[in-house]
Amino acid sequence: MDIKFIIESFSLIGGMIGVSGYLPQATKLFKEKNSLGVSKLAWYAWLLSNIILLYYATYIKDIVFTILQALSVIFCLTILILAYKYKK
Repeated sequence: MDIKFIIESFSLIGGMIGVSGYLPQATKLFKEKNSLGVSKLAWYAWLLSNIILLYYATYIKDIVFTILQALSVIFCLTILILAYKYKK
């Protein structure tokens, strides 16, 4: 087995664990329909960071990094949309 394949596989697994960290916040917002305690400023910062990293990932043509950053952008946008939708 190629070492590059092993490293990319571990990177993908690690990244997916990180991306799954968005699920509890999104689930909480969706179930409770209340965004009290959600810092929109923090989520905007994370969104901007992920967009910049997504650009870099596509620039260097790293498929694993690109997938993970795209998922992060999607989750940040989802959480921001839910936070505004359920603003009380």
